[in-house]
Amino acid sequence: MRRFISAVIVSVIALLAIPASAQANTAPNAFNSVGESWVDVPDANRVYAENFGSTEGNDDNSFRYVAEGISCTYNSVTAVGPFWTAQDLGSSECVDGSTNPFDPFDDGTGLGAYPLGFDVNFFGDTKNAAWPNTNGGVFFDEPSGRYDKSVAALVGAASSSAIFPLAADLYWDHTESNFWTGYTTISGHDAVVFSWEKFHNCCTSSDGSENMSFQLVLIDRGNGDFDAWFNYDAFDNFDQGYDAAEFTVDMHSGVTAGSNVVKGFPDIDNVPSECTKFDFSDDSGEFTDSAFYGDWSEDSIWVKAVSASNKTVSMWTDDTCQTALDINVVQDVANDGYAYMTLENNDGSSYDAIGMGWGTYDQTNGKISSTELLHNVDASTLLDSASSPLINRSWNTTVHGRMVLGQRDGGTIGDPVSSGGSGGGGGKTIDALAFTGVDNAPALALAFAMLALGVGAVAARRLRRQR
Repeated sequence: MRRFISAVIVSVIALLAIPASAQANTAPNAFNSVGESWVDVPDANRVYAENFGSTEGNDDNSFRYVAEGISCTYNSVTAVGPFWTAQDLGSSECVDGSTNPFDPFDDGTGLGAYPLGFDVNFFGDTKNAAWPNTNGGVFFDEPSGRYDKSVAALVGAASSSAIFPLAADLYWDHTESNFWTGYTTISGHDAVVFSWEKFHNCCTSSDGSENMSFQLVLIDRGNGDFDAWFNYDAFDNFDQGYDAAEFTVDMHSGVTAGSNVVKGFPDIDNVPSECTKFDFSDDSGEFTDSAFYGDWSEDSIWVKAVSASNKTVSMWTDDTCQTALDINVVQDVANDGYAYMTLENNDGSSYDAIGMGWGTYDQTNGKISSTELLHNVDASTLLDSASSPLINRSWNTTVHGRMVLGQRDGGTIGDPVSSGGSGGGGGKTIDALAFTGVDNAPALALAFAMLALGVGAVAARRLRRQR
């Protein structure tokens, strides 16, 4: 028995090891990068997503990694690992190297996540593998298909720490899109690349005008420290994103009993000073104040900005903002845990923005912290043909189309506060990561907070499409 257990452990370790090379099954679509930020990896070192001959694209799916030596047959097509797949494969479709039925995925043990090739100290937790998805996210704790929210809301909705180079409702089209990962070195440091090529908006196929091409590159700096490059090669005809007027309230630290003034998170940039109708969007956790929760979540309420610097808004039950919606008790953390709620502007003129950055979700208590890039920035202004193209923007680098953040000892560096202000770029060097601002630097918003979320599903509503 001991010998058998040892053999199983060795087998699992082998499956999580870095693949020696990629094995092509279905040939990838042609793609030529045009921007200066793109990191290329030889085909022999890439692992591509396999579509198993399907004529359908993939929407809101996690990509799962099938390790080297595992063979899977689906839709009468056989693929041999390593490869990525968005299909829910199991032991009825896959066999191991000895042709024994084999289940290639186990979220609990991390089987199906991609080995990074090195450890990263992500907000104090060691991570060495991740699940990407079709919607521009890379999740560390469990796979998720979430999209179209701000970073803090995405992390909370997924109950997983994650990085988002471009969190949107995207679509992997089998005729035009590629997804691949690969290992490389950058300036002598080990690096891993996650690459989305010519993804579409949900849910359009064979539309050559839609092109969202971007990468996440993680670079090992040793002892868990790492740099992250957010690379953007194309941003054409994008029409997705989260409602930019949304804000979240921590029901423990963001409210005061007997008051109708609450503190928004990560900001209230788009909350007007006049009385404006807002709709309930998300919730999480068990709410101590059930009456307040019922009034807030079931009906539209009206809000007015109180203080932009303090991120506070007042809440009302009527369209003239005369009758206050008061909270009766503060969240009972000891008995009910933490909870939060999110609202979005009911005004049809509100615009869409993109979740970009990273956040951590504490598995023991549900607390969240996040660093948000381009929070509440109008996505239409970032198009290749628009006034301030994403492919021309830079942060902490001289390379256009690239934004750079890092972590040292589990803490974010290169954010707007530590590197010279909210939009300037600054000039700061920390542990070999040089921050040099360039023209057309983005106006970034740092969101750092401790939202503690309870256990439970997050119900999100969107007017044009269910999230």
